[in-house]
Order: sequence, then C-alpha cells, then structure tokens
Amino acid sequence: MGKVDKLLSWMADEKADYFVVSRPSNMFYLGLVENYEPPLSCIIISSDGKITGMASSLEANRAMDQFEYEVKIFSPYKYIDSFSRTMSGGVNMIIRDAVTKGDVNVSGTPITASSYIEDLRVNKEPDEINLIREAAKISSKVAEHLHDVIVPGKTEYEASLDINSLIHEYGGRGLAFETIVASGENSSHSHHVPSERKIKNGDVVICDFGARYGGYCSDITRTVFVGSVDDDMNDQGTLLTDLQSGARSRIKNGVKYSVIDDFVRDELNNYDLASKYPHGLGHGVGIDVHEKPTLSSVSTDTAAEGHIFTIEPGVYIRKLGGIRVEDDFILTENGVEKLSFGDVIIR
Repeated sequence: MGKVDKLLSWMADEKADYFVVSRPSNMFYLGLVENYEPPLSCIIISSDGKITGMASSLEANRAMDQFEYEVKIFSPYKYIDSFSRTMSGGVNMIIRDAVTKGDVNVSGTPITASSYIEDLRVNKEPDEINLIREAAKISSKVAEHLHDVIVPGKTEYEASLDINSLIHEYGGRGLAFETIVASGENSSHSHHVPSERKIKNGDVVICDFGARYGGYCSDITRTVFVGSVDDDMNDQGTLLTDLQSGARSRIKNGVKYSVIDDFVRDELNNYDLASKYPHGLGHGVGIDVHEKPTLSSVSTDTAAEGHIFTIEPGVYIRKLGGIRVEDDFILTENGVEKLSFGDVIIR
C-alpha cells in the first residue's frame, strides 16, 4: 500500500472528508513534491483521493511547473487577516478561509493531524535508509579532514565554511542544518553560531554538522582537541565515548528510549556531571534533521526496527568548555548498526 493510500485508509477510519498537509517534509515524504522545499503552502487530499495543491501567487509559476496535480493559486493579500496570523504558525487559517470563500472546492470535516504522517515516517523504508546511509557517509568523510580544518589561527566561522565546502565536495546536496563550530569557552554552549573567535592551542572544539542527500539528513558531532588539553577534558571525552557505546548496546526492540537516557544521566551523576548534561540523548533523523523518535528522559517513544536516530551525550561547563559525541544509528533485527564512522574525539 502506498503512502497516500495509507493516509486515505486512515482518513476513512477517522471519518474525515479531507486532510491538509502543510509541512513541506510531509509533502516530500508522501511523494507528492519533488524536493523538500516545495512551492506549495499546503496540499489538500480529499477522501475520494483527489489531490489539490495551494500556492501563493508568488510561487505560481514554480507550483504549476513542478506539481503534477491541480494547483489553486491564492493571493496572500486576499486573505490578509489569516495571512498575518500565519506568521505565528497558523498556516492552515489561509486554507480554511479559501475553503470558506469557495476558492477550494471541498466540504465536510478536515483533519490536519500531521502527527499521523510523522508516525509513519519514524519507521524508515529501505530507500530512505540508503539515502540516510549515504548522507552519514558524506559527513563521516568530512570529519576525516577535521585535523586540517580545526587549526590555530583560523576563526570558527572560517572553519565552518571549510566544513560546508567539504560536504559539497563529497556529494552533499545541501546542509542538513547550519554547521556549528564552537571553540574554547564557546564549546560550553550546546548550540552556538560560529564567531570570529580564533582557534588556539589547548582548545576543545565542537564541530556539529550534517549533509543532506536525496532529501535526507545526517547529523554528527566530532570534538577536536587542539594540541594538549586539560586532563579533565581528556577524561570526559573518554567517558562520553564509553557512554555512547553503553547506550547503543542497551537499545533493543521494545525498550523505552527514556530508560536509555536515564542510564546515561545516572552514569554522569556518578562523576557529578549530570547537571552539565542539559539535553536529551538523541533524536530521529530523516527528511528533517530532528524528527521522531525522541531519546530523552521524558520521551514516551519505544525502540523499534527501522528507527534511525542519533546518540549524542554531552557535557558543558561554563567558562571552561564542553564536549559532545554524536553518531547516526539504525535499529535492525540484528541490533543497533552505526551509520556514521570515525573517531568521535579527534586528538
């Protein structure tokens, strides 16, 4: 059964007359658009299988050229009240207005529960796995050059540009997200915008980046030690590497991801570092760089075959620095396979 057919079957169960798909990644997943940045504001799927795209007049030409189904063009200024509200996330208000005013010929009960599609997306199909595997391979190859990229005298921003260039050189069709290079004290920021700070000997440098390939993402983090670093940092690097391996070995079909995050948190607590671990253990990777499942202490998700996710324990100490190690993994019938490769701590 195709993805749209699964959606239609679910709509019948829910007694819905039409479904509004507004997230671009969900449009791409359903195979209705050719890339992950489509020219459509939404796609309306009726219970009888009719598919209609809605596009702003600003995107009219591209929508009609690229979308094989009927396209309805609207002027955002015609729906100016609802259009202004979309700035705070209410994209479907335009659609409801268009339906009410007769510009889109559907009636009855709509469903906009994108969570159903995202639940389908969590279990990756073979073609998706192959694309993510290639994206992870590209990122891993880039990481092999970090010894030459992360050098004293280069700014974080310059290093990030070098990483981005290497992603394209190795076949990436874009960045999965904005590359992070955080050096010295800045590495204590779990998220950081590369700055004009120059890398120095003795720095710990977090490099978090990912390639996009065939519309799918990878996400890895490598921590680079520039010359000799503090002994505590060395020890924490070894600890986090071991914790990543320990978490990987505990993920099995049917295990709650919250249990895995708790394992890491408890181990860090033994070293008085749990308070320095402010984020969850990982997240799903696919068309979006962050998607289901969620690996955290509050997650309700359960491990299952076909899940692709990161494992990324980290420790961040303000005014000193931080370390994060991150790879991409898939749960298969034979256990957890690592999709990315290479050293997570580069000494």
